[in-house]
Amino acid sequence: MNRPIINLNGDSAITLVRQHREVQKAAIALLEAMGRACPHGRNYPFADTYSPARAEWEALRTNVLAVRDWGGTIMEDLLRQCDDRPGGRYAVALEVMKTETVD
Repeated sequence: MNRPIINLNGDSAITLVRQHREVQKAAIALLEAMGRACPHGRNYPFADTYSPARAEWEALRTNVLAVRDWGGTIMEDLLRQCDDRPGGRYAVALEVMKTETVD
């Protein structure tokens, strides 16, 4: 993964972490929706179409997992850069978590 250079002189760390958290949340929601719509034997019973459809679904799922993990990796990089600031990564993470909703 090519990780970007992060410049905390632009947007605040809170804003940047929040943006990458939104990427993660969107990917998780997509994974959940994909899981519900996954080809399975009951709705897609024909072997000649089921196996290719399932293989394609698995490949798409792998891509979504990569997007989710990318969001988390960049978020960790951002938080690591906050360690030398007042309150460190925990202050930033706490501020981001204040806006999280529990479903």
